[in-house]
Formats: sequence, structure tokens, C-alpha cells
Amino acid sequence: MNDIHSYHKKKNITTIEEANLYLNDVFIPKYNARFALLIDNNRNCFISLDKSFNYNKELAVWSEHEIYHNSYLKYDKQYHIILDRNQKYYIPFSGKIKVYTFLDGSNHILFEDKWYDIKTIRDYQTENKQLSYFTKTQESS
Repeated sequence: MNDIHSYHKKKNITTIEEANLYLNDVFIPKYNARFALLIDNNRNCFISLDKSFNYNKELAVWSEHEIYHNSYLKYDKQYHIILDRNQKYYIPFSGKIKVYTFLDGSNHILFEDKWYDIKTIRDYQTENKQLSYFTKTQESS
């Protein structure tokens, strides 16, 4: 844009009409000649993917969540247990780990290049409501 401004000063362009003429007749063709590419309507911009490409995993979204007692996660207002071949699995790790949601809606974690399933075991929001109800009734008695 500095080029246009300096050119306006040099050429004494003072009206919108003069500026539009300059843009259409000089600046845009010069700019396009420098940076634009020719359009090839016969060219396909899509590339074919390898047959082994797994859309479900490769297009998954992830978020990080804390692991509790090496086997449990708490997110989306629910408790989850980590499974390996439908058996509870203990991950020798404490801290946050990535939870992947695949395109099919299933949730998994990837730890040391191995995928593990996650199973929802209970809703902690409901549990907290029940606990607060019991606490209130005990306090009132």
C-alpha cells in the first residue's frame, strides 16, 4: 500500500476517479504480473490418499485431561476408565494425557504409540447432586 500512496503523491492523483484508473490500468496488472499464477481449469487440486489412510484416526480431535490413579480420567462431566482389550489398564504416568475423539464419536488415548479405549463409568455431576442431597438431609436431621 505504501507504493500506491507514494505513486499518488508523485502523479498528483487527487480524485477517486484518478485513483481507480491508476489501480485498474497500472497497479493491479503490475501486481498480478509479479505475484499471480495462471488459472488452469483442467487441473485437479485434490490429491489421492493412500488406501491405508485412516480418516477416523487421522481427522480426530483431541483435548488434554488429567489421569487419576493411573487408570481414570474425568472430562465431559463423566468419569472414564482406561481399557486395554476390555480390561482395566494402568498407565505408568501421572499428569495430563491427550484424549482423542474419532470421527465415529468414540474416545481413545494414545500412550507410547499404543491406542487404548475409554469407557464411561459414571456421571460425576449426577453423583455430586446426590451427595449434596444426602449431606443436606443429614444436616437437617
